[in-house]
Amino acid sequence: MEEQEATMEEQPQEELATPPIKTRKPVKKRKAAGRPKSRNYFGGKKEQGNEEEDKVPPKRLPRVPFGSPKQRLTNPGDPRFAYRVFNDNWRKEPDRVARAKAAGYEVVSGYPDISVGTNDDGTAIKGVLMRIPKELYEEDQKAKQKEVDRVDQEIRRGQFQEKAGDKRYIPSPGINIEDKLTP
Repeated sequence: MEEQEATMEEQPQEELATPPIKTRKPVKKRKAAGRPKSRNYFGGKKEQGNEEEDKVPPKRLPRVPFGSPKQRLTNPGDPRFAYRVFNDNWRKEPDRVARAKAAGYEVVSGYPDISVGTNDDGTAIKGVLMRIPKELYEEDQKAKQKEVDRVDQEIRRGQFQEKAGDKRYIPSPGINIEDKLTP
């Protein structure tokens, strides 16, 4: 037995020990061209070692929340004109742009048509930006207001859309409509 113990002791330790783990050499990172070494989440430079700056939150980059309202079609803003978007290729009224041109409107050049909806058959309805001189626009608005005033007077007298044989109750002073919009 002593011989066996002696032979075990004589065996080299290398066979009994686990083989050493091979380690990789660290990979050197390449610098990106034109970019600083490190940036924080909000885009500002991150300086190491300055604890006071780490406590102050960095300025956020400006952003627009997704889904917020935005103006999709801007008008040129020439004060001599009134602007309006007319539906073209609309199945309900297919000649709206032609009628607008006959009324004095002109198509504003340099502004693309926008999609404003779809017809029942799935075809696109496009919006066309048009303009009219302010003088003509104000004349049109006065003509529309005359019709509105006429209807208001009929309502006050109780005669709006009156038909023969209507039995309506109308108070002696007439129907009073409070106008809270105009002073």
